[in-house]
Amino acid sequence: MPTMTRAIFLVSISLLASCGNVQDSGDEGCAKDTIVCVDDTTFLACVDGEFGEEETCPADESCMEIEDGVEVCVDPLEI
Repeated sequence: MPTMTRAIFLVSISLLASCGNVQDSGDEGCAKDTIVCVDDTTFLACVDGEFGEEETCPADESCMEIEDGVEVCVDPLEI
């Protein structure tokens, strides 16, 4: 993975980790920038407090849970 891509990936992971992956069952909806894996290649992203339509991870990436329950699309060979 090129250096710039790796840096962007690491910053993204850090931001997601700081937000957590908590789905709030109250009136406020989901937390900004949260994603929830539907299966190995698709996910739901939180936009404006609600989960949107299913989206597909980029090519060669899988949706998976990493540390602290955070879910991301990532190349499994890079973990």
